[in-house]
Amino acid sequence: MAISLQNKKSLEDADVKSIACRLLSMPITDSKRIGGGLNSRVYQIKSVDNVKYVLKFYYCDAANTRDRLTVEFSSLSFLWNNGLRSIPQPITMDKDGNCAIYTFIEGKKISPEEIKSQDIVCALEFLADLKRLRGVDADFPRVASEAFFSVQEINDNIQARVNRLKEVKEPGEEYEVLRNYLDCEFIPFWEILIQWAKKRLSDSRISFDESISEREKILSPSDFGFHNALRDKSGRIVFLDFEHFGWDDPAKTISDFLLHPAMMLDRNLKQQFVTSGLKLFKECERLKDRIKVTYPFFGLKWCLIFLNEFIPGDFQRRHFAQIETLSKNNILKKQLLKAKNMLVTMKDTYSKFPYDTLL
Repeated sequence: MAISLQNKKSLEDADVKSIACRLLSMPITDSKRIGGGLNSRVYQIKSVDNVKYVLKFYYCDAANTRDRLTVEFSSLSFLWNNGLRSIPQPITMDKDGNCAIYTFIEGKKISPEEIKSQDIVCALEFLADLKRLRGVDADFPRVASEAFFSVQEINDNIQARVNRLKEVKEPGEEYEVLRNYLDCEFIPFWEILIQWAKKRLSDSRISFDESISEREKILSPSDFGFHNALRDKSGRIVFLDFEHFGWDDPAKTISDFLLHPAMMLDRNLKQQFVTSGLKLFKECERLKDRIKVTYPFFGLKWCLIFLNEFIPGDFQRRHFAQIETLSKNNILKKQLLKAKNMLVTMKDTYSKFPYDTLL
């Protein structure tokens, strides 16, 4: 059955049941929408034998060549086949329908307020499990989504994002405010940061365009944190969202864990993650020196990620995933405020990494 997933109303209950029935080769008694990220729609389905599954539909974007379906399903299959169980089990996928079925996790979302020290330990144990897989399959074929192995590569990504935003010629007050933010606030600080970073790296005998070695790269979900996890009935944490999985820089993994807007963690918990993360990846030469420089660059990247909704195609993607009617002007104002606040934080902290790196 061919269904246009770009049309928000195209997936009716009967369609979902029919697709799931075909993929599982058994009758489906129930289906309901349970959410999804910006790139997907997710349904809970129940088979005739009373087993629950997740049916996930992936957003198709002609401008993005990354095959989210294949990346996630193959990555979870690789991890499951190598003994990892703090993930959903992949069941089957359908390339033509751009969807896949996974086991349903009976659990609840994890709010930042409830996260404890033991949860940080669980997150680090998961990264340690991924680290042990290096010897199992050192030739894993993919780099993580937007993996950067030098500061120059992060900077190039920031430049590309700035270029995309400056190409937007939409009329309206919000877009005028955006252009003023880029020209008068973001870009001037970015130029200061580049010069500071080159000097700081030079003092540590690292060049701005020097890539980390192959042995320093780690397997990572890329978008890693408790915002992409559930706590099941036993208290176990199950990690979700492997659409971006692949080889990555541990400096990015640590920086994004600290910076992610959905990860408003207590400072002591963030410090615990930094200290234990540096120990876990102690074989990564000069990681302590590099993360102090990459951290503010990833902060600037987050400023620009917040502004993706100003790009018409990206706003359409948001419509695909969300159920409620969206007010575009309100969203643009909120996203710009997030970008402004993040920029203030980076200005305040860039010259001194805000966490202790002494081991």
